[in-house]
Amino acid sequence: MASVSLPSVSETEGEEELKNVPRDLKEALALPAAGRAELLRRRPELSGKLAPDRWPEVAAIAAALAEGAGLPKLYLGPYEKDEGVRRVVELLAIGFPQNGLEYVARTVPKQPWWTAGGKRLGLSSLSPEVVRRNMPSEDGRPRLLSPRVAKVVEAERERKAHGAA
Repeated sequence: MASVSLPSVSETEGEEELKNVPRDLKEALALPAAGRAELLRRRPELSGKLAPDRWPEVAAIAAALAEGAGLPKLYLGPYEKDEGVRRVVELLAIGFPQNGLEYVARTVPKQPWWTAGGKRLGLSSLSPEVVRRNMPSEDGRPRLLSPRVAKVVEAERERKAHGAA
């Protein structure tokens, strides 16, 4: 008599997950952004089907960064080739809200450290730490968790105030 092996729990879960995977971008967009992002983090091979470079949330965050930096519209490449797209997906998967990410993307390019050394940083520089430190508080004002960052921002305000007078 031949032995029959039952699928392990992980095989069963994998099959169940496969049933729930969107087949194309349209189906993917029906899911919440955080759910899509988490699925893509677990299963990066699905990037072709899920096309995160075409998600409205990713495009809006990229547009906010371009606006804040005074740049034209940013080109977003495929997930597997674009570190900025991967970073935004990571931030959405962590659970950062889209409107908060847009706020941070619009705000940080105006901070002195962003352009230090004459080079402009991009979407891939929006690390979870940068986002946490710049996420607006409940009253809509930026949260500055670091005294060093607060000093830099205050010095920049003073420089602009004296330069404008």
